[in-house]
Amino acid sequence: NVFDPGRAAGGSSTGSAVAVALGICPFATGGDGGGSIRIPSALNGIFGIKPTFGRVSRFGDGFQGSVAHPGPVASSTADLALFLDVVASEADANDPLTAIAPPPPEGGFGALLGAGVKGLRIGIDEEEWADAAEPIVKACREALAALEREGAELVKVRMPLARHAAAIGYLTIGPEALAGFRHHWL
Repeated sequence: NVFDPGRAAGGSSTGSAVAVALGICPFATGGDGGGSIRIPSALNGIFGIKPTFGRVSRFGDGFQGSVAHPGPVASSTADLALFLDVVASEADANDPLTAIAPPPPEGGFGALLGAGVKGLRIGIDEEEWADAAEPIVKACREALAALEREGAELVKVRMPLARHAAAIGYLTIGPEALAGFRHHWL
């Protein structure tokens, strides 16, 4: 962890996140199945995104299955958008999944940076807050209130399967990877 070596730095894309956080490079790539881009980015004070499945070509990346796929970590949201402009603006003939991705936004992925949150709908599952420590709940509620003051709409939602998300992910990633690398096992 770039802020405290005694603390965790994140998941499997930690090296990429730490390199960006230390200023070694402005952005790097990682792989995300269950937070492996997003968690090290958050813990090291930078930005990361797990792109929509099929948005970034998986040709040559070594990931197998439907859960894990590549994406960027960067020192700013503008750099994340620039990365996506470069690597995800066209379909890749070597990865048929990229052909079904929606077209990039008009003006590129960064076109709406700074546009604000007015009209954005944010789903809030109150049950997901039950296990969080009070300081975290307080900070998150303050952030949500600030977004609401800026025009976002907070909508109550229920996601009863959310508590099983990690287990579902693990049970999906393992068999898909095994199937994808079956030829090596044989």
